[in-house]
Amino acid sequence: MKKNLVLLLAVGLFLASCQKSNLTSPTATTSTTQDELSFNTSNTDELATGKTRTELISQYTWMYKKYYLGYQDPNNLGTLLYLRGATNNSLDLDNVFVTYHADGTVDEDDNGTSYPGTWYFSDPKETIIVVTNSTGTYTSKVLKLNNKTFIFEYTDIYGVNRAGQYVPFK
Repeated sequence: MKKNLVLLLAVGLFLASCQKSNLTSPTATTSTTQDELSFNTSNTDELATGKTRTELISQYTWMYKKYYLGYQDPNNLGTLLYLRGATNNSLDLDNVFVTYHADGTVDEDDNGTSYPGTWYFSDPKETIIVVTNSTGTYTSKVLKLNNKTFIFEYTDIYGVNRAGQYVPFK
């Protein structure tokens, strides 16, 4: 996580100094459908699971599917930096995994480096998640959480909005 945080900050600074025309989105090695690139944050299927958000978030080890820089909302995603299975990703998140445990502990694995920590929802609606580990404290807004996906957004220390999508690791 620390390595990725440093990398994300470096990439953020680099991208901030680039013109938008210089940025390229990752290209998939196989055909990519519009659905794969969509970022549907509708929670209509969340309540159908019958599980609490703690049960939903702690039932899997999660891996990245997508990661965006400059996220504003589902209609203005920003720049796609990572898409699982794509070539030319600006970030390599292929071996980053996160496991939230129901007891409030979290294990983050970044290419074999482990970052144990703690996590909790900081609001009654369980839409804000706070994670603390040896690299710092990180606060994210949960945009969607169900049996198939966990979509979140956060603002980095430079004020840049970012968003990511986790899917269960299988």
